[in-house]
Amino acid sequence: MRKITIEIDEEIFNFLQKQATPFVDSPNDVLRRILLSNGKNTNNDVSAAFTRKSGVSLPVLPGGVPKALEHTLQVAYLVRFAKMSRSNATNYLANLHRVAPQTIIDKYCRQLDLTAYEFDQLLQSEDLKSLKELLHKKHPRFYKTINEYLTYNGGSLTTK
Repeated sequence: MRKITIEIDEEIFNFLQKQATPFVDSPNDVLRRILLSNGKNTNNDVSAAFTRKSGVSLPVLPGGVPKALEHTLQVAYLVRFAKMSRSNATNYLANLHRVAPQTIIDKYCRQLDLTAYEFDQLLQSEDLKSLKELLHKKHPRFYKTINEYLTYNGGSLTTK
């Protein structure tokens, strides 16, 4: 896409900085998000756009779920139910959430004190029991959410 240079005053620049995700967004990203989404910037809007583009749909998590748990559950879901490789799921989510792939990896490796190989092993178990147990210990408030998100019901999920 062709780039055009514009000048903005300091007040507008400061506003754009406040709207930006540090080290991720360029001013163009912020303007695109604000101007082309009618000011609505929700994860659901971003998720819907990626679903249309990729054909992959993720179940919606309830509000208040920590990002570490959200990203881990989403990787597990994509690997188990969308049949993506862990690497592809990681890259897909990095694009979806507009973060570096390493940020996603950090959630399911370092924050769970696992290697990528160990996480892969947890994803291989038939009922994901060991992964669920680990996540229950780390996030006990979200016991039901974890179980529902990692339970596949013939194409639909019980999480609302």
